[in-house]
Order: sequence, then C-alpha cells, then structure tokens
Amino acid sequence: MATFFKNKIMKKNFVLLLIIGLFSSSCAIIYGFDTSFTTDVLPEYKLAAPMGNVVIVNSFDFKKLNVKNDNKLEEVKAGVIGGFNGLGSYLTEMTGGNYYNIADTAKLAVNTDSISAIAAKYHAAYVVALTNFFYNTSLDKTEKRADKPLKEAYFNLEVATGFIVYNTQGQKLKEFKSDISEPFTSHQTPGSLIAFIATPSIKRDIPGFNRTVKNSMTSAFKSLLPTTATLYFRFFSDVELRPAIKEYNANRLDESKTLLEHLLSHPDAILAGKAAFNLAVVYYTMGLPAKAKEMAEMSLNKFDNPSAHELLDDLSVKKSILL
Repeated sequence: MATFFKNKIMKKNFVLLLIIGLFSSSCAIIYGFDTSFTTDVLPEYKLAAPMGNVVIVNSFDFKKLNVKNDNKLEEVKAGVIGGFNGLGSYLTEMTGGNYYNIADTAKLAVNTDSISAIAAKYHAAYVVALTNFFYNTSLDKTEKRADKPLKEAYFNLEVATGFIVYNTQGQKLKEFKSDISEPFTSHQTPGSLIAFIATPSIKRDIPGFNRTVKNSMTSAFKSLLPTTATLYFRFFSDVELRPAIKEYNANRLDESKTLLEHLLSHPDAILAGKAAFNLAVVYYTMGLPAKAKEMAEMSLNKFDNPSAHELLDDLSVKKSILL
C-alpha cells in the first residue's frame, strides 16, 4: 500500500515538473544575456557661428552678496574675473574666434549698454552675461585622529553661477546654470558643532576659491560638449533564440546574424519580433547602426514588440540644437 501511494506521488510530481517545463519553454517573456556598449553622444547645444568672437559682460549686482568687508569683496571679484578669462578661452575653443572680457575693464559694474551695440563693436557672434553668482563654505565631515588631540574638520566650497547667451542682435538664446561643490580646506577643531557654525573664509585658500569659481563657470556650459554614454541591451533568450546568443557570446557575429535572419519569417509573430530585436543588437555590435535601427523598427512595427521602443530610443542619433 505504501509503495502504491509512493508511486502515485512520484507520478504526480513528474507530471507537475513536465507542465512547468513546457510552460517555461513556451513563455513569451524570458530574458537572458546582457551586453553593453560605450558610444559618443553629441552635445545638447552647439555654438553655430564659425570663427565667432565672444564678449563677456557682467549683469549681476555684487552688492547682493552682502559682503561688508571691501577687501574680501575685491578677492571675490578677482576670482570672478579670473573665471571669466577661463570661460572665454573655454568658449572660443568651440567658436575659433577671440574673447573679450569687458567685465574686467568695467570692474564688474553692472552692464547697462545695449547688447547688440556691444556685439557690433567687438564683431561678436555671442555676448555672454553673468546673471547670478553665489558662494558658500560648508562643513563636509570631521574626523578624530589618533595622533592629534583635536578633530580634523573638512570643508567644501559651493559656487553657483548663471549666464544668459545673446546673439548679435541682442536676442536671448539660452540660459546656462551651474551649482558645484568641491573640497576646499581643512583645519583642526575642538568639536563638530563649532566647525559647522564657524566655517572658514575664502581667505583660507584663495587659489582654491579661484579654481572652483572657474570650474563652476565652465561647468555651466557643459551641455556644449560631446559626451559618452553606456547603452545596455538585453537579449530575448527563448529556446529558439539561444543558439544565436551562443554564437554571439563566442564573437561569431555573422553566424549569430544568419541564425536570427532565418527566424524573421517564423510563423510565431512574437518570436519573429524577438528575433528582430536580438538581430538589432547584433547589427549594432557589428558597427551597423542603420541596420540595427531597421531591425528595431521591424520588431516594433511589424511584430508589435513593445521592448523595441526603448531600443529605438537608444539607437536614435540626437542632434545638437544650434545657438
């Protein structure tokens, strides 16, 4: 009797495992092997004028900083003027022209002249105006060191800058902003609370202040530079697709491509759509982005594969907006 029930249970388990196996092999949402690529990305914006001069002016009232000490204010302004020079070099590397820092000669007085008149005077393609400036030192952390009786306090410097870029007619083209924080200085302190309240003046590290100001200004225009991006793709790995994935893993791309091409005419439209999706990734690996996009569009339009939406977005070439 015990043997009878044991055999019956084993038969039930076998049938259950068989059903699970059949379901898994036919399931339409199996994903498998991941792959990734690093690709160049065009800048979001591009300075369109060839050999264009750049003029930098100041439209920010430094009285807003509420710095009572005149010497300290002059140190701040010196850092800003140095940052303008760094920014001018940075921008004219893109335009191929010259830059004119007239904010320096005006001692950072708020500009009241016509932007179009300034552009005409300096034959400038762009006039860049500082519209916002802010800085602040803040406590990052404190550490107790065994060899010293006091804690070591580490501080960051935050610098925020804002600009408006105008064209030769004085028309506003685009606002650019940046808010960065960089390590600034450190000193010993009896406690974290004191370090938090009594943060150091920029006098503690003037070169560091100047460097962070310059970095904030150039960082505001980082959308003018090309970048790189990592694209992640995930293959569909249904049973019928696995031989092609195996060939892909072995770097036999032509063989992988051929296997997937045969599946494009499969009577199961869902499987055919997955094959087109995988084939798009294979084509991209082969350095054929146009063919990859064609397969991704086929996967979406012909076989209604929703996963192709994201793939098409990754494969699409984003064009820069000309300024």
